[in-house]
Amino acid sequence: MKLAAAYAAKRSENERTLSFTSTSPGVWHWKLPRMVCGGFLSVTTGTPNGLFSCQQLVTVVRAIEAVVWIVTPRGGVCLLAGRPGMEATMRNGQTSRRIVRAAGAVGVAGIVALACGTTVANAQDGQTGDPYADLPNELVLTGTVRDFRPHTEGGHPDFQRYNTGLRVGWVDFELDADGKPTLRDGSKGFKISGSFKDPQGRRMFPFASEVDYMDVLEGDTTGTLNAQSGNVFTSAESFNQWFRTVPGVNLAKPVGITLAREPGTDRYVFHAHDDGSQSGIQGFFPIDEELYGNPSGDRWGHNYHFTYELATKFVYDADANNVFTFFGDDDVWVFIDDKMVIDIGGVHGAVSQTVDLSRLNFLEDGGEYDLKVFFAERHYTRSNFRIETTLKLRSVELPSNSNSFD
Repeated sequence: MKLAAAYAAKRSENERTLSFTSTSPGVWHWKLPRMVCGGFLSVTTGTPNGLFSCQQLVTVVRAIEAVVWIVTPRGGVCLLAGRPGMEATMRNGQTSRRIVRAAGAVGVAGIVALACGTTVANAQDGQTGDPYADLPNELVLTGTVRDFRPHTEGGHPDFQRYNTGLRVGWVDFELDADGKPTLRDGSKGFKISGSFKDPQGRRMFPFASEVDYMDVLEGDTTGTLNAQSGNVFTSAESFNQWFRTVPGVNLAKPVGITLAREPGTDRYVFHAHDDGSQSGIQGFFPIDEELYGNPSGDRWGHNYHFTYELATKFVYDADANNVFTFFGDDDVWVFIDDKMVIDIGGVHGAVSQTVDLSRLNFLEDGGEYDLKVFFAERHYTRSNFRIETTLKLRSVELPSNSNSFD
């Protein structure tokens, strides 16, 4: 089957219309805003009176069971296709951008062309392929693990001592001059009542309304912060040792992680999480039997009481879907351009937070930025570490660890 695309002359101030007519019954009208190449506002299918919103477009795609390539007035090529879980994407050169989540459209082979007759795409019946096949399958990142002896064995006073639950807001919102986390003056943190969530229902940074670099969005849900008086660390001196290599206090070594791209998506995932599917305690234990070795109080076969520092860079694409999610325990802080965007402090069970980079008002399209992750595993028995992101991260030079490697 061939689909002939005719660019309709009809225009208005707010939209342009492309019309696609197939040799089988049915006419598809795709309305695109003038300012967004490939952005779907609504669609009419089959009859002229069925107007659907973007969310309802998923249903329409499933119903017409079609693979459709279209060319926008500005020359971008759009693919609306896929199996469940795939996404409709706009391809402009080698760039893939998420538009809406599709729900299983396969079945029509065809060639779509502009009115001038230029062929722009082929789709074979039942074979949609991977719309993100041009992306690497893996991102390999290298960070620094620092191992500590626990307080109960004469070691560091902050490890195996506190069991605070989730405690946010006690680390400063910006990194210090050395690019390390520092304490927020006078604060022992806050417990959260309710939930701070973004419009998609994902847990988010609870201080968005207090910082000038993150926009509050319509649809954000706000919880309540309750100030705490109990200690979550021992002193400024002890905390400053967490992510610095200090002779006699910790031992360090480089440790790599690999983020795998999920098939058919632009999402990269590193997953070291104990989901209970195996016997024993599983999760993120990168230095078992190494450095100081497993603590004498260990009954689970792991080396607890360590920190992990990961320094990366990425290029910001303002038109892409830029999301970073961390799920784990214990303390986790994520900074972009030295500004905190995820705060999961305290000794607690696994917790998630997500940052949608579109709300970071200091990012510029095409700019290169640092993303740093600071993680601490401070207490028996679980250690969970999961990153899920659409950012194309790459490692930067490891911090100096002078003679501290085994």
